[in-house]
Amino acid sequence: MKNRRNSQRGVTLIELIITLALITITIAVVTNIFMVARQTFNTGVDKSSAQQNARFVSNKITDELKFAKNIDSVAFTSGEFYRMYVNNHSLLIQKYSGPTTTVGSPVTVGQYIESLSFAGSQYGKTINFTLNSKSNFTGNTAEAKVFLVNSSVQLMNNVGANKVIQNAITGSELFFTLY
Repeated sequence: MKNRRNSQRGVTLIELIITLALITITIAVVTNIFMVARQTFNTGVDKSSAQQNARFVSNKITDELKFAKNIDSVAFTSGEFYRMYVNNHSLLIQKYSGPTTTVGSPVTVGQYIESLSFAGSQYGKTINFTLNSKSNFTGNTAEAKVFLVNSSVQLMNNVGANKVIQNAITGSELFFTLY
């Protein structure tokens, strides 16, 4: 009878505690791996979003300026012209029919822009620009991913002696006329 009793012995409290501790540690490790993988995925998505947005805005700037007749860093004194600038993290283009007369509302060309700066030499035919695009503007700047684009636009104005860039271009806004 004594042997039968020992063979029917159940799980001791120590064995149960050790098993629960091992299960808890395993769940904690698996959860931690899952959280790190999720954070890595979200970081990749944010970077991709910022990069895609920067590329889109860069292409829009290139499309707008490529066939510009005249470009300047100050407003033109007469005629119809356009102003390209960043306001509230959006790239805007505003049409003017004189130095202070706007036509309609500004058109939003791109969003999530942290900063934009232009540079070009007088009488040149190339505008360089630097664009910082962010993936999110929810207020938590530590989580926002920034993507930087340095690019240039080769202007297609083929009118021999005409000045394309009126004055040396520096700053965060640009004025241009179209054909």
